[in-house]
Amino acid sequence: MRILVTGATSFIGRNLVAELTGNGHDVTAVVRKKSSKAEFLKKNKNISIIEANMDEYYTISNMCNTDIDAVVHLSWDGTSISDRDNEFIQKENFENSVCLLKEVIKLNCKKFIFIGSQFEYGVCNDEITEETACNPVIWYGREKLHFCRYAMKYCDENKISFIETRIFSVYGYGDNENKLINSLISKMYNNETCNLTLGIQKWDYLYIKDAVCAIRLLLEKKCSDGIYNLGSGDTRTLKSFIEEIKSCLNSKSELNYGAIPYPKSGMETFVPNIKKIQHEIGWKAEIPFSQGIQYIISQKLKNGD
Repeated sequence: MRILVTGATSFIGRNLVAELTGNGHDVTAVVRKKSSKAEFLKKNKNISIIEANMDEYYTISNMCNTDIDAVVHLSWDGTSISDRDNEFIQKENFENSVCLLKEVIKLNCKKFIFIGSQFEYGVCNDEITEETACNPVIWYGREKLHFCRYAMKYCDENKISFIETRIFSVYGYGDNENKLINSLISKMYNNETCNLTLGIQKWDYLYIKDAVCAIRLLLEKKCSDGIYNLGSGDTRTLKSFIEEIKSCLNSKSELNYGAIPYPKSGMETFVPNIKKIQHEIGWKAEIPFSQGIQYIISQKLKNGD
């Protein structure tokens, strides 16, 4: 298959590109202009690179020198905590994504996969299925949901398969060092004190290689259109995951639970139901959390991080 991937230098993007090219697919990677990470992609075979910022997506059909079979749309500005509730940035994401959708139709695209988010559901204390009502509380979640609904209708009208994967907390080596898992590994490796919330919220962590395998299978297999929750199925308290990291490192770090208060909006807890994706494509997460942590540790030691 010839697959166009936006956001190809992101954490998920570069791992997905490696997964796709490693399984024989041709990839057109869309990267931001003057991206310092673009060189990293060139080590993959069967890849071509297009430089375009999101506000230039209306020109994608002119930049791409061949038709494509499918798209994985990952790029999205304003993903940092400080920008997730920026109405202007998030609404621009919607407009630019609509431009991309209209452009790839000109390239005879047959399947469009949009990478969504758990934040589209909003605050949910119960198990989350694909039928759970969405009540996003921040603009990041609102505009992801806005585009999902728009694209679903637009693709149906144009006879294109549309799938959205709502990802629940992917982790792995090379992710943002400020995110909880990688920051805790760094602190615990050095036996530093860790200030934390109470850790009683439930969470689901999916190792990056399992995540990109699922996306590849959604591309390759004939499956129903619509929403797919993507998580590991290993849902438990955050405290349990934190204690497992400490055990993997045999760390002497002091863990100060409750030192950080929950936000005013309340404690976030996520319990995803992933039966649909398991049934539709025969996928399941293969890498247990402790094994994923060991992979990160070994890569950090290998690369001197």
